[in-house]
Amino acid sequence: MKKLLLIGILALACMREDSFAQTTPIPPNKTDAAFSMDKEEVRNKHIVFLEKGNRIVVELHSRKDYDMLDNFDAVLKSFLNDISFYRDSLESMGADNVRIDYAAAIPAGSNKIRFKRYSADGDAYFTKNGNTSKLKLEQDTIRIVLSKDAENNIGHEDGNGMYKRVQVTFILNNYTDINDLISTKEINRYIDSLIEKSEAKVPLKKGANDQSTIYYHPYSHDKSNFLKRYMLLAQDDDKKPGYASTYDYLTVNLDIGGALVKNKIAPAISFGPEIKVKWKGWNTAWGRHKEYSVYGINAAAYYLFDKQPDGKYRTNINWFINAEYGSTYGKNSSMGISRWVYGVGYLLNPDNINFQKNTFKLFMNAGFRNGIRIQPEMIFTNNFKNVLPGIGISFSCFNNN
Repeated sequence: MKKLLLIGILALACMREDSFAQTTPIPPNKTDAAFSMDKEEVRNKHIVFLEKGNRIVVELHSRKDYDMLDNFDAVLKSFLNDISFYRDSLESMGADNVRIDYAAAIPAGSNKIRFKRYSADGDAYFTKNGNTSKLKLEQDTIRIVLSKDAENNIGHEDGNGMYKRVQVTFILNNYTDINDLISTKEINRYIDSLIEKSEAKVPLKKGANDQSTIYYHPYSHDKSNFLKRYMLLAQDDDKKPGYASTYDYLTVNLDIGGALVKNKIAPAISFGPEIKVKWKGWNTAWGRHKEYSVYGINAAAYYLFDKQPDGKYRTNINWFINAEYGSTYGKNSSMGISRWVYGVGYLLNPDNINFQKNTFKLFMNAGFRNGIRIQPEMIFTNNFKNVLPGIGISFSCFNNN
Protein backbone atom coordinates (compact mmCIF):
# COMPACT_ATOMS: atom_id res chain seq x y z
CA MET A 1 0.00 0.00 0.00
CA LYS A 2 2.87 2.36 0.77
CA LYS A 3 4.24 1.72 -2.71
CA LEU A 4 0.91 2.73 -4.27
CA LEU A 5 0.74 5.89 -2.17
CA LEU A 6 4.25 6.82 -3.30
CA ILE A 7 3.31 6.27 -6.96
CA GLY A 8 0.24 8.48 -6.52
CA ILE A 9 2.28 11.28 -4.98
CA LEU A 10 4.85 11.10 -7.78
CA ALA A 11 2.11 11.16 -10.41
CA LEU A 12 0.61 14.31 -8.93
CA ALA A 13 4.03 15.91 -8.81
CA CYS A 14 4.55 15.19 -12.50
CA MET A 15 1.23 16.70 -13.58
CA ARG A 16 1.36 20.18 -15.00
CA GLU A 17 -1.27 22.88 -14.94
CA ASP A 18 -1.87 22.47 -18.66
CA SER A 19 -2.53 18.74 -18.16
CA PHE A 20 -5.96 19.65 -16.79
CA ALA A 21 -6.99 22.73 -18.72
CA GLN A 22 -7.39 23.19 -22.42
CA THR A 23 -6.11 26.50 -23.69
CA THR A 24 -7.54 28.14 -26.79
CA PRO A 25 -5.31 30.67 -28.54
CA ILE A 26 -6.89 34.12 -28.54
CA PRO A 27 -6.95 35.41 -32.12
CA PRO A 28 -5.53 38.91 -32.68
CA ASN A 29 -8.03 41.72 -33.02
CA LYS A 30 -8.54 43.29 -36.43
CA THR A 31 -6.28 46.23 -35.64
CA ASP A 32 -3.36 44.05 -34.57
CA ALA A 33 -3.94 41.75 -37.56
CA ALA A 34 -3.67 44.72 -39.92
CA PHE A 35 -0.29 45.76 -38.54
CA SER A 36 1.42 42.44 -37.89
CA MET A 37 1.90 39.03 -39.45
CA ASP A 38 0.37 36.06 -37.67
CA LYS A 39 2.87 33.81 -35.91
CA GLU A 40 1.79 30.97 -38.20
CA GLU A 41 2.82 33.05 -41.23
CA VAL A 42 6.39 33.57 -40.06
CA ARG A 43 8.69 30.75 -41.08
CA ASN A 44 11.90 32.75 -41.50
CA LYS A 45 13.26 35.24 -38.95
CA HIS A 46 16.44 37.13 -39.77
CA ILE A 47 17.92 39.56 -37.24
CA VAL A 48 20.59 42.20 -37.78
CA PHE A 49 22.32 43.43 -34.63
CA LEU A 50 23.46 47.03 -35.09
CA GLU A 51 25.58 49.33 -32.98
CA LYS A 52 24.31 50.83 -29.72
CA GLY A 53 21.83 48.00 -29.21
CA ASN A 54 19.69 48.78 -32.27
CA ARG A 55 18.27 45.86 -34.25
CA ILE A 56 16.46 45.08 -37.49
CA VAL A 57 14.22 42.01 -37.65
CA VAL A 58 13.04 40.71 -41.03
CA GLU A 59 10.23 38.13 -40.89
CA LEU A 60 8.99 36.23 -43.92
CA HIS A 61 6.88 33.22 -44.81
CA SER A 62 9.29 32.06 -47.50
CA ARG A 63 12.86 33.13 -48.15
CA LYS A 64 11.71 33.87 -51.70
CA ASP A 65 9.60 36.73 -50.33
CA TYR A 66 12.71 38.93 -50.14
CA ASP A 67 11.70 40.09 -53.64
CA MET A 68 9.11 42.27 -51.91
CA LEU A 69 11.97 44.34 -50.49
CA ASP A 70 13.48 45.14 -53.89
CA ASN A 71 12.14 48.71 -53.68
CA PHE A 72 12.37 49.09 -49.91
CA ASP A 73 14.03 52.52 -50.18
CA ALA A 74 10.87 53.93 -51.74
CA VAL A 75 8.75 52.32 -49.00
CA LEU A 76 10.87 53.97 -46.29
CA LYS A 77 10.62 57.36 -47.97
CA SER A 78 6.86 56.99 -48.17
CA PHE A 79 6.84 56.02 -44.51
CA LEU A 80 8.69 59.19 -43.48
CA ASN A 81 6.41 61.31 -45.63
CA ASP A 82 3.22 59.67 -44.31
CA ILE A 83 4.11 60.15 -40.63
CA SER A 84 5.19 63.78 -41.06
CA PHE A 85 1.76 65.06 -40.01
CA TYR A 86 2.35 63.53 -36.56
CA ARG A 87 5.86 64.88 -36.10
CA ASP A 88 4.94 67.52 -33.49
CA SER A 89 3.26 64.89 -31.31
CA LEU A 90 6.27 62.58 -31.62
CA GLU A 91 8.71 65.31 -30.68
CA SER A 92 6.69 66.16 -27.56
CA MET A 93 6.95 62.64 -26.12
CA GLY A 94 10.19 63.32 -24.27
CA ALA A 95 11.32 60.20 -22.39
CA ASP A 96 8.28 58.16 -23.43
CA ASN A 97 8.86 55.50 -26.05
CA VAL A 98 6.78 55.06 -29.16
CA ARG A 99 5.76 52.29 -31.50
CA ILE A 100 4.89 53.14 -35.08
CA ASP A 101 3.15 50.51 -37.20
CA TYR A 102 2.98 51.06 -40.93
CA ALA A 103 1.10 48.75 -43.29
CA ALA A 104 1.87 49.35 -46.95
CA ALA A 105 0.35 47.69 -50.00
CA ILE A 106 2.29 46.46 -53.03
CA PRO A 107 1.78 47.75 -55.69
CA ALA A 108 1.54 51.21 -54.12
CA GLY A 109 -1.88 51.92 -52.71
CA SER A 110 -3.49 53.13 -49.51
CA ASN A 111 -1.31 52.77 -46.42
CA LYS A 112 -2.27 52.41 -42.76
CA ILE A 113 -0.49 53.96 -39.79
CA ARG A 114 -0.80 53.37 -36.05
CA PHE A 115 0.98 55.23 -33.26
CA LYS A 116 1.24 53.77 -29.77
CA ARG A 117 2.75 55.72 -26.91
CA TYR A 118 4.16 54.09 -23.77
CA SER A 119 4.81 56.19 -20.70
CA ALA A 120 8.15 55.85 -18.99
CA ASP A 121 8.23 53.84 -15.76
CA GLY A 122 9.16 56.70 -13.48
CA ASP A 123 11.40 59.67 -14.27
CA ALA A 124 15.05 58.99 -15.11
CA TYR A 125 17.67 61.71 -15.43
CA PHE A 126 21.24 62.07 -16.62
CA THR A 127 23.61 64.55 -15.00
CA LYS A 128 27.02 65.72 -16.19
CA ASN A 129 29.05 68.73 -15.07
CA GLY A 130 26.08 70.13 -13.23
CA ASN A 131 23.75 69.82 -16.22
CA THR A 132 20.69 67.60 -15.85
CA SER A 133 18.57 66.19 -18.64
CA LYS A 134 15.78 63.67 -18.79
CA LEU A 135 16.93 60.17 -19.73
CA LYS A 136 15.13 57.83 -22.11
CA LEU A 137 15.84 54.17 -21.41
CA GLU A 138 13.31 52.19 -23.46
CA GLN A 139 13.73 51.73 -27.19
CA ASP A 140 11.29 52.78 -29.90
CA THR A 141 9.81 50.35 -32.40
CA ILE A 142 8.97 50.86 -36.06
CA ARG A 143 7.25 47.96 -37.82
CA ILE A 144 6.63 48.05 -41.56
CA VAL A 145 4.37 45.36 -42.99
CA LEU A 146 4.30 44.95 -46.76
CA SER A 147 1.51 42.96 -48.39
CA LYS A 148 0.23 42.05 -51.81
CA ASP A 149 -3.48 41.76 -52.39
CA ALA A 150 -4.91 38.49 -53.62
CA GLU A 151 -5.39 39.73 -57.19
CA ASN A 152 -1.77 40.69 -57.72
CA ASN A 153 -0.26 37.87 -55.74
CA ILE A 154 1.04 34.76 -57.44
CA GLY A 155 1.94 33.12 -54.16
CA HIS A 156 -0.18 31.69 -51.39
CA GLU A 157 -3.41 32.83 -49.83
CA ASP A 158 -3.56 33.30 -46.05
CA GLY A 159 -7.34 33.06 -45.71
CA ASN A 160 -7.74 36.80 -45.06
CA GLY A 161 -7.51 37.94 -48.65
CA MET A 162 -3.90 39.05 -48.17
CA TYR A 163 -0.59 37.49 -49.10
CA LYS A 164 2.35 37.65 -49.51
CA ARG A 165 3.33 39.58 -46.41
CA VAL A 166 6.73 40.58 -45.13
CA GLN A 167 7.39 42.56 -41.99
CA VAL A 168 10.50 44.53 -41.11
CA THR A 169 10.83 45.73 -37.53
CA PHE A 170 13.32 48.35 -36.37
CA ILE A 171 14.12 48.40 -32.64
CA LEU A 172 15.91 51.72 -32.14
CA ASN A 173 17.11 53.85 -29.26
CA ASN A 174 15.13 56.65 -30.90
CA TYR A 175 12.76 56.35 -33.82
CA THR A 176 14.67 59.17 -35.56
CA ASP A 177 17.68 56.80 -35.91
CA ILE A 178 15.96 55.44 -38.99
CA ASN A 179 16.83 58.68 -40.79
CA ASP A 180 20.55 57.82 -40.55
CA LEU A 181 19.92 54.27 -41.77
CA ILE A 182 18.04 55.61 -44.79
CA SER A 183 20.49 58.40 -45.65
CA THR A 184 23.54 56.10 -45.53
CA LYS A 185 21.74 53.35 -47.47
CA GLU A 186 22.99 50.86 -44.86
CA ILE A 187 19.61 49.11 -44.86
CA ASN A 188 20.15 47.97 -48.44
CA ARG A 189 23.52 46.49 -47.49
CA TYR A 190 22.00 44.57 -44.58
CA ILE A 191 19.16 43.22 -46.70
CA ASP A 192 21.56 42.19 -49.48
CA SER A 193 23.64 40.31 -46.90
CA LEU A 194 20.54 38.54 -45.53
CA ILE A 195 19.46 37.59 -49.05
CA GLU A 196 22.90 36.08 -49.64
CA LYS A 197 23.08 34.34 -46.25
CA SER A 198 19.57 32.92 -46.51
CA GLU A 199 20.15 31.74 -50.10
CA ALA A 200 16.90 33.48 -51.04
CA LYS A 201 17.82 33.50 -54.74
CA VAL A 202 18.96 29.89 -54.83
CA PRO A 203 16.27 27.55 -56.22
CA LEU A 204 14.60 25.66 -53.41
CA LYS A 205 14.72 21.91 -53.95
CA LYS A 206 11.47 20.01 -53.78
CA GLY A 207 10.69 18.97 -50.22
CA ALA A 208 13.53 21.09 -48.80
CA ASN A 209 13.13 22.95 -45.54
CA ASP A 210 12.05 26.58 -46.02
CA GLN A 211 12.50 27.68 -42.42
CA SER A 212 15.47 29.54 -41.07
CA THR A 213 16.75 31.80 -38.33
CA ILE A 214 19.69 34.11 -38.93
CA TYR A 215 21.64 36.21 -36.42
CA TYR A 216 23.85 38.68 -38.26
CA HIS A 217 26.35 41.01 -36.56
CA PRO A 218 27.75 43.23 -39.34
CA TYR A 219 29.99 45.16 -36.93
CA SER A 220 31.59 42.08 -35.40
CA HIS A 221 34.81 40.83 -36.96
CA ASP A 222 35.10 37.44 -35.35
CA LYS A 223 33.76 34.15 -36.65
CA SER A 224 30.61 34.40 -34.53
CA ASN A 225 29.27 37.37 -36.49
CA PHE A 226 26.90 35.07 -38.36
CA LEU A 227 24.73 32.23 -37.13
CA LYS A 228 22.24 30.34 -39.24
CA ARG A 229 19.87 27.53 -38.37
CA TYR A 230 17.57 25.76 -40.80
CA MET A 231 14.59 26.07 -38.48
CA LEU A 232 12.53 28.79 -36.87
CA LEU A 233 13.75 29.18 -33.31
CA ALA A 234 10.98 29.33 -30.74
CA GLN A 235 12.77 32.09 -28.85
CA ASP A 236 10.79 35.36 -28.86
CA ASP A 237 13.46 37.53 -27.25
CA ASP A 238 15.59 39.00 -30.03
CA LYS A 239 17.95 40.70 -27.59
CA LYS A 240 19.75 37.49 -26.67
CA PRO A 241 20.65 35.32 -29.67
CA GLY A 242 19.76 31.73 -28.94
CA TYR A 243 21.02 28.50 -30.39
CA ALA A 244 18.75 25.82 -31.73
CA SER A 245 19.49 22.34 -30.53
CA THR A 246 20.88 20.73 -33.65
CA TYR A 247 22.91 18.04 -31.93
CA ASP A 248 22.21 14.52 -30.72
CA TYR A 249 21.67 14.22 -26.99
CA LEU A 250 20.79 11.83 -24.19
CA THR A 251 17.75 12.33 -21.98
CA VAL A 252 15.92 10.37 -19.27
CA ASN A 253 12.24 9.43 -19.13
CA LEU A 254 10.18 8.95 -15.99
CA ASP A 255 6.52 8.23 -16.73
CA ILE A 256 3.93 7.60 -14.03
CA GLY A 257 0.32 6.64 -14.64
CA GLY A 258 -1.88 3.61 -15.07
CA ALA A 259 -2.90 0.91 -17.51
CA LEU A 260 -5.91 -1.25 -18.27
CA VAL A 261 -4.61 -4.82 -18.55
CA LYS A 262 -6.73 -7.97 -18.58
CA ASN A 263 -9.79 -5.99 -17.39
CA LYS A 264 -7.77 -4.74 -14.44
CA ILE A 265 -6.63 -1.20 -13.71
CA ALA A 266 -2.98 -1.26 -12.77
CA PRO A 267 -0.78 1.62 -11.57
CA ALA A 268 2.29 1.79 -13.77
CA ILE A 269 5.69 3.40 -13.78
CA SER A 270 8.51 3.39 -16.35
CA PHE A 271 11.95 4.92 -16.50
CA GLY A 272 15.02 4.72 -18.68
CA PRO A 273 17.45 6.54 -20.99
CA GLU A 274 16.64 7.81 -24.46
CA ILE A 275 18.90 9.03 -27.27
CA LYS A 276 17.62 11.71 -29.65
CA VAL A 277 19.34 11.92 -33.01
CA LYS A 278 18.78 15.03 -35.13
CA TRP A 279 16.92 13.99 -38.24
CA LYS A 280 18.60 15.22 -41.44
CA GLY A 281 15.37 15.10 -43.41
CA TRP A 282 13.63 17.49 -41.02
CA ASN A 283 10.52 19.15 -42.49
CA THR A 284 10.37 17.20 -45.75
CA ALA A 285 7.01 16.41 -47.28
CA TRP A 286 7.11 12.91 -45.76
CA GLY A 287 7.90 13.92 -42.19
CA ARG A 288 6.44 17.37 -41.62
CA HIS A 289 8.31 19.13 -38.81
CA LYS A 290 9.97 15.94 -37.61
CA GLU A 291 12.93 16.98 -35.46
CA TYR A 292 14.55 13.93 -33.87
CA SER A 293 14.71 10.19 -34.28
CA VAL A 294 14.31 8.56 -30.86
CA TYR A 295 16.00 5.41 -29.56
CA GLY A 296 15.13 4.37 -26.02
CA ILE A 297 15.19 1.54 -23.51
CA ASN A 298 13.25 1.48 -20.28
CA ALA A 299 11.98 -0.66 -17.44
CA ALA A 300 8.21 -0.60 -16.92
CA ALA A 301 6.31 -2.06 -13.97
CA TYR A 302 2.62 -2.96 -13.72
CA TYR A 303 1.15 -3.25 -10.20
CA LEU A 304 -1.66 -5.82 -10.42
CA PHE A 305 -3.83 -6.70 -7.39
CA ASP A 306 -5.02 -10.28 -7.21
CA LYS A 307 -7.41 -11.72 -4.65
CA GLN A 308 -6.10 -14.71 -2.68
CA PRO A 309 -8.14 -17.70 -1.46
CA ASP A 310 -8.21 -16.17 2.04
CA GLY A 311 -9.89 -13.05 0.65
CA LYS A 312 -6.83 -10.85 0.98
CA TYR A 313 -5.21 -9.09 -1.95
CA ARG A 314 -1.70 -9.60 -3.14
CA THR A 315 0.27 -7.08 -5.22
CA ASN A 316 2.06 -8.64 -8.16
CA ILE A 317 4.68 -6.40 -9.75
CA ASN A 318 5.42 -7.34 -13.34
CA TRP A 319 8.56 -5.82 -14.85
CA PHE A 320 8.92 -5.37 -18.62
CA ILE A 321 12.11 -4.35 -20.39
CA ASN A 322 11.12 -2.25 -23.42
CA ALA A 323 12.97 -1.04 -26.50
CA GLU A 324 11.53 1.95 -28.41
CA TYR A 325 12.05 3.72 -31.71
CA GLY A 326 10.19 6.71 -33.11
CA SER A 327 10.21 10.45 -33.71
CA THR A 328 9.64 13.79 -32.02
CA TYR A 329 7.97 16.72 -33.76
CA GLY A 330 8.23 20.51 -33.61
CA LYS A 331 5.62 22.89 -32.24
CA ASN A 332 4.23 23.65 -35.70
CA SER A 333 3.89 19.99 -36.58
CA SER A 334 0.90 18.98 -38.67
CA MET A 335 0.94 15.74 -36.66
CA GLY A 336 -0.69 17.47 -33.68
CA ILE A 337 1.53 15.54 -31.25
CA SER A 338 5.06 15.96 -29.93
CA ARG A 339 6.22 12.33 -30.18
CA TRP A 340 5.26 9.02 -31.74
CA VAL A 341 7.19 5.84 -30.95
CA TYR A 342 6.82 2.09 -31.46
CA GLY A 343 8.19 -0.50 -29.10
CA VAL A 344 8.57 -4.10 -28.07
CA GLY A 345 8.87 -5.44 -24.52
CA TYR A 346 9.76 -8.65 -22.69
CA LEU A 347 8.43 -9.59 -19.24
CA LEU A 348 11.19 -10.50 -16.80
CA ASN A 349 9.09 -12.01 -13.98
CA PRO A 350 5.71 -13.44 -14.98
CA ASP A 351 3.50 -13.82 -11.89
CA ASN A 352 1.84 -17.02 -13.26
CA ILE A 353 -1.54 -15.47 -12.49
CA ASN A 354 -1.93 -12.71 -15.05
CA PHE A 355 1.02 -13.70 -17.22
CA GLN A 356 2.53 -17.12 -17.77
CA LYS A 357 5.84 -18.29 -19.23
CA ASN A 358 7.37 -16.22 -22.04
CA THR A 359 5.48 -12.92 -22.36
CA PHE A 360 6.05 -10.19 -24.93
CA LYS A 361 4.25 -7.00 -25.88
CA LEU A 362 4.02 -4.63 -28.84
CA PHE A 363 2.97 -1.03 -28.29
CA MET A 364 2.68 2.48 -29.71
CA ASN A 365 3.17 5.59 -27.62
CA ALA A 366 1.80 9.04 -28.51
CA GLY A 367 3.06 12.02 -26.51
CA PHE A 368 1.61 15.52 -26.17
CA ARG A 369 3.28 18.77 -25.12
CA ASN A 370 1.48 18.91 -21.79
CA GLY A 371 3.29 15.73 -20.74
CA ILE A 372 0.41 13.30 -21.31
CA ARG A 373 1.26 10.04 -23.08
CA ILE A 374 -1.15 7.43 -24.36
CA GLN A 375 0.01 3.87 -25.08
CA PRO A 376 -2.17 1.18 -26.71
CA GLU A 377 -0.55 -2.25 -26.57
CA MET A 378 -0.96 -5.96 -27.27
CA ILE A 379 0.50 -8.46 -24.77
CA PHE A 380 1.32 -12.02 -25.89
CA THR A 381 1.66 -14.41 -22.95
CA ASN A 382 1.99 -18.13 -22.28
CA ASN A 383 4.35 -18.60 -25.24
CA PHE A 384 2.03 -16.62 -27.55
CA LYS A 385 -1.00 -18.77 -26.71
CA ASN A 386 -2.93 -15.90 -25.13
CA VAL A 387 -3.34 -12.33 -26.37
CA LEU A 388 -4.31 -9.48 -24.02
CA PRO A 389 -5.13 -5.99 -25.32
CA GLY A 390 -4.26 -3.07 -23.07
CA ILE A 391 -4.01 0.70 -22.96
CA GLY A 392 -2.06 3.02 -20.69
CA ILE A 393 -2.03 6.71 -19.87
CA SER A 394 0.82 8.43 -18.07
CA PHE A 395 2.48 11.75 -17.30
CA SER A 396 6.07 12.39 -18.31
CA CYS A 397 7.99 14.03 -15.48
CA PHE A 398 11.17 15.04 -17.30
CA ASN A 399 10.52 14.96 -21.01
CA ASN A 400 7.73 16.88 -22.76
CA ASN A 401 8.32 15.13 -26.05
